Amino acid sequence: MILAVESDAEGRKALDGADETLAGSYPHLDDTQRDQLSKHFLGYVTWRGIVHEFGLPESCLIERVSASPTPGESASPR
Repeated sequence: MILAVESDAEGRKALDGADETLAGSYPHLDDTQRDQLSKHFLGYVTWRGIVHEFGLPESCLIERVSASPTPGESASPR
């Protein structure tokens, strides 16, 4: 499995937390089965990387607006 994410930071966070979230995400599996499942997680790629790699137009990327900007900062697309 390869996870597609918005940013490298999100990808690193997913990789760092992958092992800890397996038990909560797959409570119906035993430890051996979760260990086998974890071996199928190959990494992540950003959506921007996919667009670049396949020569897609950047207009196909969805612009997201921050739900709650920090004080002094306006909500703006990424």
